[in-house]
Amino acid sequence: RWADSIPRIYALYHPACAACAPVTLFVDDRFSGEELGIIEHLLPEYVQLEVTDSAVRVQADRCIYLPHLSSDRTGHSRWFSASAGFIPNECLDWLRTEVHAVTGCEPAAPFRKLYVTRRNAKVRRVRNEAEVADYLTDRGFEVVALEERPFCEQVQLFAEAEVVVAQHGAGLINLLFAQSPRVL
Repeated sequence: RWADSIPRIYALYHPACAACAPVTLFVDDRFSGEELGIIEHLLPEYVQLEVTDSAVRVQADRCIYLPHLSSDRTGHSRWFSASAGFIPNECLDWLRTEVHAVTGCEPAAPFRKLYVTRRNAKVRRVRNEAEVADYLTDRGFEVVALEERPFCEQVQLFAEAEVVVAQHGAGLINLLFAQSPRVL
């Protein structure tokens, strides 16, 4: 939800969205207070945030669909002449800068070596998790369970990450906040 939704906020800055002002952005109630604060910070001034019950359907007179932002990273226009692939660098730079600002993150030169554990996940865990964590810890890695840390702390960890070892999962959206990590 976070990984899929947040980069789309950048599309609200498109002139076509501004022409529709005022705009209400509906989000469901599964976002934490901290996440909602970040979303509110990211919104253009003409967009109002409204939190709805995730079980309730919303009826609108007019709907603006925020697309998946994608680009092949070669010669894309400012407003996403879309092709499959990657979030445009301009969006990544904007998002990184804004989230660093709202969380108070002050990135240092990357120095951390992180292992993102899935030990608390219900599915798709690493069978020999303890062995992998011990191996990496012996080599200077910090074992981090992202679900146990506030978002602001996750942003700071990844802003300082030089190397990230992870299997998969939504927590990898935090790579957006890294400067240039090596990912394994």
